[in-house]
Amino acid sequence: MIKICFSLLFIVVVLLVVFLPKNASANPLPPPTFPPPTFDIDVYDQQNISDPKNKMPPVEPSLTLFFVIVLLLTIILELLAALVFVSRVKVSKKILVYVFLVNIITLSIVWFLFPLLSLPFEVFIVISEIFAVLFESYFIYLFGKQIISYQQSLKLSLLNNFVSLFIGGFLLMYIFDRFFV
Repeated sequence: MIKICFSLLFIVVVLLVVFLPKNASANPLPPPTFPPPTFDIDVYDQQNISDPKNKMPPVEPSLTLFFVIVLLLTIILELLAALVFVSRVKVSKKILVYVFLVNIITLSIVWFLFPLLSLPFEVFIVISEIFAVLFESYFIYLFGKQIISYQQSLKLSLLNNFVSLFIGGFLLMYIFDRFFV
């Protein structure tokens, strides 16, 4: 089973490297503008706001807001996937606490420390996903030795990261396109 999971992870990584754009950067957002743009109130008072040409410009999210959205989405998806795994494997639900904690740690590391490496986007995704799977599986095993084996924690981590990468990625693209562009 572990060989199958690693084979699937390898296939996913190869597909990401082949199909992701070559000019993508490691930072998922454009650089924020400082100070934020200001709008002259008098200009809007003189215009007809109901006219579709005079809409407010799109909201440009800050890196912190985007991180909070991604963190919440990741935690929700990975906890749901872990709940399914725990109920199928008949492991204590105490593991869900470890999944919650390790998600906060790994997502923070991937978002705030990995970009300092200045890697191409494809390499960034591959390395961050491998790091997340290995770190999360070891963390869950380390704190839940009495409850779960390392093989089970590795399977759980692979499942969680697969779900958050693909389902979370699609949901995140939808949220970003719908509300921020």
